[in-house]
Amino acid sequence: MKKTKLASAKAAQKNKLKSKKTLKYVLGGVSIILVSSVSGAAYLFLNLDHYRSKINQLVLENTGYQLNYTRLTTGFDDFEPNLRVSNLSLTNPKTQQIFFKLKHINLTLSYSSLFYLQPIFSDIGLSGSSLNFEYDQHNNLLLNHEILTNLATPSTSTFDWENFLLHQKNISLANIDLILLDSKHKIRPLIIDKFYFNAQNSGSNQHHLNFNINFPRSHMEAKLDFNGSKLSQINDWSDGTLQINNIGTKGYLINLTAKIANGHLKSIDTKLDSNQQKINPYTIQVANISDFKGRISVKQLSSQLYQLEAPDLMVKTRYGYLFEHASISGELSIGAGGYLNISKLKLAGINNLLKISDISDKLTLSGTIDSVNLNWKGKILKPYDFNLATAFTDVSINSNESEVPSFNHLNGSINARESSGQIKLKLTNANLSYPKYIYQAYQINQFNSELNWQLESQNKVNLTWQNTNLQTPEVSLTSSGSYQQAESNLNATINLNYLQLNKLYKLLPTSVSKATLKDLQTNLKTGSLNNLQIKINGKPQNFPFKNESGSFSLNGELRNTNYNFMPKWLGLTNLNGNLAIKNQNLTLKLNSGNLDQLSLNNTLININDISQNHLTMTANIQINGSHEDYLDYFRQSPYEPQITTLEDQLTKLTGSAQTNIKLSLPLDKPQRLKLSGTYNLENSQLAFKSPALELSEIQGKLNFTQNGIETSRISAKTLNSIFEFNLLNQNELEISSPNFDYESAAALVEPQLTQVIRGHAPIKVNYNLKQQEVQFQSNLVGVQINAPEPLAKSESNEISNLAVKLNLAPDSHRTLNFKYANQLAAQASFDRDFQLTNLYLGLGANNLTPKINPREESSPITIQAYLEQTHLQEWVTFFKQLKPAESANNSESSVILSAEEQEQNESDTEFSAESETLAPHGLWPIHMTLNTNAFWLNNYNIVGGELKLQIDPDLINAQITTPDIEGTAEYLVEENKLNLDLQRLILSSKNFYIPAESRNAQNVESVNQYSESEIISVFNLVSSESNPLNESNLVTYPILASVNLALQESDPLNYEDEDSNENGDGYENESGLEISIEKPKEVFNLPTTSLKIRNLYLEDYYWGSLSGHIYQQDDSLYLENFMIRNHALMTRFNLTNHCMSCNESGEYVALNLHSDIYNFASLVVKLNQGDMFSKGSGSLDLSATWPGGLADFKRDQLNARVGLNINDGVLVHVNPGLFGALMGVINLSALNISNINHFNFNSFFGKSLAYKNLNANIHMQNDVVEIENLELLGDVAKINSFGNYYPESNTVDTYLTVEPRLGGTIATTAGIVTLNPIIGMFVYLGEKLIGDPINKALAISYHVQGNIESPTMTQTKISKQLMQNFKSSLDFLQPGND
Repeated sequence: MKKTKLASAKAAQKNKLKSKKTLKYVLGGVSIILVSSVSGAAYLFLNLDHYRSKINQLVLENTGYQLNYTRLTTGFDDFEPNLRVSNLSLTNPKTQQIFFKLKHINLTLSYSSLFYLQPIFSDIGLSGSSLNFEYDQHNNLLLNHEILTNLATPSTSTFDWENFLLHQKNISLANIDLILLDSKHKIRPLIIDKFYFNAQNSGSNQHHLNFNINFPRSHMEAKLDFNGSKLSQINDWSDGTLQINNIGTKGYLINLTAKIANGHLKSIDTKLDSNQQKINPYTIQVANISDFKGRISVKQLSSQLYQLEAPDLMVKTRYGYLFEHASISGELSIGAGGYLNISKLKLAGINNLLKISDISDKLTLSGTIDSVNLNWKGKILKPYDFNLATAFTDVSINSNESEVPSFNHLNGSINARESSGQIKLKLTNANLSYPKYIYQAYQINQFNSELNWQLESQNKVNLTWQNTNLQTPEVSLTSSGSYQQAESNLNATINLNYLQLNKLYKLLPTSVSKATLKDLQTNLKTGSLNNLQIKINGKPQNFPFKNESGSFSLNGELRNTNYNFMPKWLGLTNLNGNLAIKNQNLTLKLNSGNLDQLSLNNTLININDISQNHLTMTANIQINGSHEDYLDYFRQSPYEPQITTLEDQLTKLTGSAQTNIKLSLPLDKPQRLKLSGTYNLENSQLAFKSPALELSEIQGKLNFTQNGIETSRISAKTLNSIFEFNLLNQNELEISSPNFDYESAAALVEPQLTQVIRGHAPIKVNYNLKQQEVQFQSNLVGVQINAPEPLAKSESNEISNLAVKLNLAPDSHRTLNFKYANQLAAQASFDRDFQLTNLYLGLGANNLTPKINPREESSPITIQAYLEQTHLQEWVTFFKQLKPAESANNSESSVILSAEEQEQNESDTEFSAESETLAPHGLWPIHMTLNTNAFWLNNYNIVGGELKLQIDPDLINAQITTPDIEGTAEYLVEENKLNLDLQRLILSSKNFYIPAESRNAQNVESVNQYSESEIISVFNLVSSESNPLNESNLVTYPILASVNLALQESDPLNYEDEDSNENGDGYENESGLEISIEKPKEVFNLPTTSLKIRNLYLEDYYWGSLSGHIYQQDDSLYLENFMIRNHALMTRFNLTNHCMSCNESGEYVALNLHSDIYNFASLVVKLNQGDMFSKGSGSLDLSATWPGGLADFKRDQLNARVGLNINDGVLVHVNPGLFGALMGVINLSALNISNINHFNFNSFFGKSLAYKNLNANIHMQNDVVEIENLELLGDVAKINSFGNYYPESNTVDTYLTVEPRLGGTIATTAGIVTLNPIIGMFVYLGEKLIGDPINKALAISYHVQGNIESPTMTQTKISKQLMQNFKSSLDFLQPGND
């Protein structure tokens, strides 16, 4: 054991010696190396400036900045290495901006660095630089705008800078300009000029720090001496003293002395005196402190007890005093408790401190904290059993912070313990604003409240309040209640004595939508809520307590309230009822109210959820009033135009109605109103102006919604018929009448229509509201229609279906389809404004579908008719009876008008009607086509064919094509000018008859009794409306007289009616005296007409061409320059109808005619008198007049004179008939020759008589044709005749003298005798007795009397004959004879 220990000791000793030897060698080697290194380092150090480029490269690679300096020197100061650098700078190579500059650097390295194994300098001197430090929003620390580090990022460096600095022997910073900027916390930049700092440290932890800081307006010196290892570890200091002196340029003073011993604060003594000078603000937000004064001291009374005293403290800021002669006192026992008393704390001064925080610009305080008394036990940060009592006066907060309300004039007190407390508040003439929860500031006249709280487990608070009352201009209320924080339950009651509803919007919380707020402000005009009680129980965050999560109720009386529920509508007035709110549901029950003059009863209004942003009101409303009251109400609504239009059409509206309405109204979007209701009518009456329609016994319910009328059923009586109005569904309206009175309906449209339609039949009208389609149907069973064929219908069980279909769809062309009895059809289309765009009208069985000619495809209006028989006179009569009847007053007034005035009025009326008819919205041209198998002009058949019309605004073109007529007509509307150009016109007596199937021939004399030779013209077959040449110069023929009679019987211008007296010229008044009424003349404004007939045919004979002009001037009608021209004659005539508006005493017609006859024989043949003549030429002159107009011609009023002169002709033979009557007013071939025994002339005259001259002078007056002289002078005889013809009896009373010419040849004489023995005898006697003795001896005179067909001839003496001639000559020369 001992050996072992000894061996170990020896080994240890051996190792020790070995170690010493090794250390010796090591130290020697190190010394050698150190000496070598120092020698090498010294060399490098002394030549350091020669390595500038390498130094710059090293700095750039390790820092990223370019190093520059103007001078670098190295050396030794007291054998210690010394380095001096001048004008050093670091530049960012990218921006070429200088990052850092330092004017001088002086570094002296201490050899103690070798001992401490870290750099220790005997002296560090830095001077001449500008440093801008900034702490930005992202926690970056910037130097001269370049990021040094991020302070929020934990540093990975283990280098202890505090330890490094406290081991340096001397550190000096001089002439450093500093800017310290905290942009993250928005603290005003701290600017320091010529900053000086010196720190001297000794190895025994003695430290002396000196500061000289130059602020813009003050200078501060600070000195800190302490004995400790760390500046930041005060509790390790054995002692320390801090002295700060801040002297302002204007004299204010801050002195602070603080002492520390054994790591504890012994005392702080601070003296403040600004000498009433402003101090610059430290931050951007904090205003200048304008005055401060006082002394604040903190003393250590014992090891754990400190005392604070600040008597008579004054601090004034820009916003006001923070302390004004205030005092602060207190004691703090470390860990055991303490107390703090503050008096006269001014809240205005706190604003300076608030400006440092994030809400600096949002809050402003004022008022006084009169006292704060606080005491507690335990640690100051974790106190217990504390008591706080404070009182405050006139406290106000002006807040723009959503979470903090604004208020003023608040007084009260707070008493609080650890688990309970009480707050008393009082407001007088104050305002409360809380934008987050209320829209408008409350104006508070008086508010008092006492709030108590109790802290329960888990620091949950129970609040109770009582004796709370509130008085504002809008409301008076009291309240009590409690709030339990643990359950988050509010239980409160509010009683309102009154609430002015027109100011309710001022009190509403922001939980109510702005749309509702605006609606209430705009539309809730007057009224109040009285005796209102509000109760709430539940979690406030669940208000208004949907799904039974709590309860909220409101009940009160509504009085005299007016509410405008929709824009542009009269609102509700004088509302009285009860208002109730249950949770989010609002109900208003109205006992009474008005809508203008309408009354509201039993009305219930509800808002299901008043918490929604978009409120919807529902209501059940009952309205009562008269129909007039309803119209008055809607007249003052957006429906005013419709109501005004309706009222303009009404003459009567009686009765009352009850309306029941259910509605849903979004208050912020009233245009989305939804409603349903019924309008209940009972025994109401309604009458319209035009048409004069009256509805009575109106019964039923009119159902409606916001979209219009819904399914409804209403009955009414009108037009002597019962109607049912059934709205079957949203899309279909049905109107029906089981026994519709068509005659009453016709009378409504136009009384004259009752002559056309009468009777009863069921009708049905269907109106599809969705498709906008109307269908009218009736079988017309029991209805009679008096109209021309094919429209006529007898009153029987005959079915003649009437169907009308109208499409009113606004998104398409509207169309109308009409069909009657498969004989009349119409198709029309309209644009969206219901303006006519196209019309097709078809008449006749073949016209039920359009048949448009290609050239008419562009025509907007087309009329086509295909008729078997077309009786134009019937159609004229039909349209005549449709002409509105003039009232008695109008008739009387028209009598006293002058002819000129009447003409002007009628002309204006005519063209006004024409304009309205032909110019419907500019739809041109209008094409009309009429095809028929027979055109009937009264009793004359023009024969079937086609008539085409093209109507333009200024021009009407017509084309007619029939076997008898072919040609065109052109009417210039503006000029009122007509051009007729007929290629062919054929007039024949064969077409003159009355069809038994369409005309009543009972009172019309048959034309079959007349021979064809008596029918030479049919001009007068046309009524005065269609041809003003009725009964012209050819009226002397008997056939025309009968035709004229027929015309008069059917004259559409005849004013007489069935009820007029027999004579039609007056009536008897009450006294029995007959009063004559002269009816007015109807005058037409006839167009100026140019007539051209290129080929005229009368009977079967060609008459050549006819041309002339017709015009109206003033009140007279002129036919001028009329000419008929053919190979037989050329005839010219003029006719004038004077004073057409005058009565018969003033109006008359004058006719003058001259005809140059080229072939008298051909003319006689054309007159259908046979070939009794050969050759002959000469002239014919006619002048005639008759009273009245063209349509007033009467034979017995005709005054006419005819002159005929024919030369060089041959009388071949004499036929019975009209021409024979004109020659001698006796048919010589009809004489009974066997009764003439005086002489046999047959062998004397022969078969023909050549004549040199035929002269005739005829005068007609008073229905007597007087042959003044008729003389035929031939080679073998001379014939003279005179006397009278009486058309009425068709008899003659004439004298005939025949004087033979014996000087003629035997052959000629024999020819005359052969022709007619009597004429031969007359020629022979005339020649002998008058021409010479022989002729005179042979002359024979006869008295011819009796019917023209079989007259009697009595021979007379020549003396008597001569006397009669003489007498006739004397009669002719009498005054008064034309």
